[in-house]
Amino acid sequence: MHKKREKRFLEINTNIAISLKRETPLRKKEILEMIVFLSRELKLTIEELEVSIISGKKLLEINRTFLNHDFETDIITFQYGKSKKKLSGELLISLDDAKRNAKKFSVALRSELFRLLVHGILHLAGFDDKRAVDRRIMINKQEKLLKNYFTESNTKIEI
Repeated sequence: MHKKREKRFLEINTNIAISLKRETPLRKKEILEMIVFLSRELKLTIEELEVSIISGKKLLEINRTFLNHDFETDIITFQYGKSKKKLSGELLISLDDAKRNAKKFSVALRSELFRLLVHGILHLAGFDDKRAVDRRIMINKQEKLLKNYFTESNTKIEI
């Protein structure tokens, strides 16, 4: 079983690019492990995925330029493929907004970054949070995935 899991990790790893701000408390390996877990749990294939943790200022600039939104946000997702099961896209996470969220919700920054990563993957997989009913469904799925991941990995983290 361990070899099979390791093979899947290596297989998926080649399709994923990760860039992190220097002060990001997560390592690339941790992000990859979460993505592998999510792809297995949601029965997704990662065709191509880029994850970037950037400044809030940079994300605001992207939000204005590409989405015509003049407000700060903690994550932006860009879907490049048409399939909800074969993901091709980009996740842009604001480290500054993640820090504010962590303080606001009294959780560790690492927890908030994992939460945003899961949230972004769910968006790419077709989940939406614009309407209250859809938001509840998405948040419930997000929290269940986080709980299962940290239970399975035996990692202590505030969720």
